[in-house]
Amino acid sequence: MRATAEARFGDSAICLSYKQTLYYIMVGWFWQGKSRLEIFFEVAVQWQLP
Repeated sequence: MRATAEARFGDSAICLSYKQTLYYIMVGWFWQGKSRLEIFFEVAVQWQLP
């Protein structure tokens, strides 16, 4: 997943959003019952917003 994100968004996005990404994954996975893949796509959309 990290390699894919780096290819799409670059190292800077990973450095700035890595901990935030883990937070969204855990919150979504445990509280909302979503899969890690679904959370990854939601976070990816947030990265693309201005």
